[in-house]
Amino acid sequence: MIFKKVEKERKKFKFKKDLFTIISFFVLLIGLIFFILNIYLDKYNPFDNFFLYLGIAIIVLSIITFALSFENNDNKYIKLLIYIEKRAIKEIYPEYSKFNNKYFNIELFDDNLILEKPLCYSFEKSFEGKIDSKMFYFSNFNFQYSQVVTDKNGSKISSVPIDGTIIIFDLKDSNIFKGNNIENTILYIRFTKNIGENSININGNFLEKVRYESNEFNDMFDVFSNDKLFAFKVISPKTIIGLSNLFKSLKDKKLAANSYNNFSIIFNKNKVYVFLKIHPIIYGLNIDKQFDEKEYLRMKKQFELPLDFFKALDLNK
Repeated sequence: MIFKKVEKERKKFKFKKDLFTIISFFVLLIGLIFFILNIYLDKYNPFDNFFLYLGIAIIVLSIITFALSFENNDNKYIKLLIYIEKRAIKEIYPEYSKFNNKYFNIELFDDNLILEKPLCYSFEKSFEGKIDSKMFYFSNFNFQYSQVVTDKNGSKISSVPIDGTIIIFDLKDSNIFKGNNIENTILYIRFTKNIGENSININGNFLEKVRYESNEFNDMFDVFSNDKLFAFKVISPKTIIGLSNLFKSLKDKKLAANSYNNFSIIFNKNKVYVFLKIHPIIYGLNIDKQFDEKEYLRMKKQFELPLDFFKALDLNK
């Protein structure tokens, strides 16, 4: 029943948007006609640029009309989609889930080692939940950083956006980090770069490359750690299979490139950080597509990512 209700609102939403777009196009066309008419009738125009100002006014009106077609943030369709997302989350994580679409704790990024706190940021579709009694946090994010760019005209500050999806697992009650040789144990996994790095330095932490018996896994991932015993404990044969299978499914999604790794996992201080750069249209609902159970299941997959990584990393071991 809910699918029919959403589909009905989607059609109304699309009709309204298309109507405003068509009207704005014709208004723009009329404005351009008056604008051109003023040029041709300039010598004979008794109204002295009347058509020019009228054309400009109509063009501005068309832009406003077009902008109004996107002013639908509070309509029933958007509210229904949020309800659908909440429903999907509760279906996947019945033990505990708390949906929060407006706020995500920036402090959770304190020890992630990869991304610094941004100057400006926003979060979308944020929620927290539990898998086998272990807490996790999920959110799509957009971070804005400033950087100094120097060219022949001098130096200027520009804004650099980084956006994607983050999943944070809180393993403070897990045995994974207990009994390690090094107090501040760090493990870093990324898609392989094939640049022959045997070690990396992340925020003053020296990590050596770790290779596993599976050549296929080594070709897919670069793994670095300051505790090799920990690296082999975390990346077990079961984890190698799980991550390899997950990698293949993510590869099909065509992860977008950006200024940091488009896929990375960091084990650090009782937390596991998963960063993903996935284009929103992969899981987003298309206003031009009929909303049915198939579309619902496709949309639902974005919220299954924490469960996918929990299983692939075998975080319950």
